[in-house]
Amino acid sequence: MFLETILLGGLFLVVTYWNEIVNWLKELVIEVRAALKELAHAIDVFVQRVKKAAIKFITKVYYKAQGKWIEEKTTREIPEAEVPEHIRKKVQSRETNINKEIEQELQLTL
Repeated sequence: MFLETILLGGLFLVVTYWNEIVNWLKELVIEVRAALKELAHAIDVFVQRVKKAAIKFITKVYYKAQGKWIEEKTTREIPEAEVPEHIRKKVQSRETNINKEIEQELQLTL
């Protein structure tokens, strides 16, 4: 009896406000589509910028020469094609720190 009353009350509300519910759902669908278009555009712009960007490789080496400490920085910009494919895939899928892999590849220790 109680469950039937709740179901009948819910059905009454749906029937009474049916047009408002339908209009609200239509507006919601329109807004979601617009948001998805904006998101797709933002993703496209991001991917294009990553593709166009050159990747910087920076190393710092510290050593002592003639009693003085020296910090040597090496920076080289390279085109995307020169970056190993597995690193490009990681960077394109999400922001990530690849220092450990580069250290291993170059056999460096920081």
